[in-house]
Amino acid sequence: MIIENIRNFNIVRIENITKGTTLANQAKVATKFWDRTKGLLGKDYLPQDTGLLIIPCSAIHTFFMRFPIDVIFVNKRGLIVALRKSMKKFRYFSSNFQGYFVVELPINTLEITSTTIGDKIGVEALR
Repeated sequence: MIIENIRNFNIVRIENITKGTTLANQAKVATKFWDRTKGLLGKDYLPQDTGLLIIPCSAIHTFFMRFPIDVIFVNKRGLIVALRKSMKKFRYFSSNFQGYFVVELPINTLEITSTTIGDKIGVEALR
């Protein structure tokens, strides 16, 4: 698990260590202001087994997005502090400043992996 060094990587694998499941085999890391602000805007969908990890981040919105997503907020210890299944377009969601980073995932990923608040998340650098 590489929570401290996430900012140094472009692509990561994200695991739910508690449940022993993979949330995303290839998630893009957004650290720069513009990349974090843009997020998934302009995309038509998020392919299965992918995601977007935004750091730092304690709140997101889906204004002007074209599709719903699953969302998890993770603290610096790697624990899920907030999540939203099937977050629809034109919504706002905050971790109340508990989140250190957010992971945006394809819809139904949280359901398929049985991911819940309190689960431990692992992040592995791919490049």
